Amino acid sequence: MKRLLLICFTLIILSTFSAGDMYGVEKGKPQPKKAAPAKKTERSMIQTFAGKVMNIDTGKKTITIAAFMETEYYLQEKDTLLKEFEVDVKDITFDASQAHFQGVKDLSGLTKGQMVRIGYDIKGNAYIAHTVLIVPKRQSRSSIQTFLGKVAAFDPKKNTMTVRATMEGEFFLQENDTLLKEKLIDEADISFNTSKAAFVGNKTIKPGDTVRVGYDKEGNAYIAHTVLKIEKK
Repeated sequence: MKRLLLICFTLIILSTFSAGDMYGVEKGKPQPKKAAPAKKTERSMIQTFAGKVMNIDTGKKTITIAAFMETEYYLQEKDTLLKEFEVDVKDITFDASQAHFQGVKDLSGLTKGQMVRIGYDIKGNAYIAHTVLIVPKRQSRSSIQTFLGKVAAFDPKKNTMTVRATMEGEFFLQENDTLLKEKLIDEADISFNTSKAAFVGNKTIKPGDTVRVGYDKEGNAYIAHTVLKIEKK
């Protein structure tokens, strides 16, 4: 797993550097014939910090993260490809003026609380980011959990929906034997955050409609990812 992570991370960085070199040459302008070739930055090791974004300053082009993990990726050694170190959580500010971003377009696409891994060089006492990689939440599911019930309240402006649920279901995506499990539950009002939900089929939702809501649970919050309106045939 670590070897695969190293390869993927290395490829990302190398492809990013290649893109930077390509776009650095303006089209249509003749290049000096006797110009000395630009020196490429050669690294035998890539140092990174992983942590949560605490502050973004688009004017100064800096990122501050609360780092909790430090990593060294060895590119030219066969024995030790990767070293990881837990660190006491500390805020580190990076100069991101020349960084290549993976997962967002640029610095303005970052938000506080995002998890990032930043590859950097040190110049004096300054941390100079060369790569900013967004660490996304895992999206793949082996099953989808749902509630079936009638809409008790729906506020599209506040992205909230309350469903009086009577049935709980689980759809298994990678199993051939059991594709669906459902069970009756005691009637309960369940409130969903619908800010990221996809409304499938008839998207006009009003109180009294029967819906099946696919959701993820984050702490005590129900985050809807799919809302299906059940219609009469």
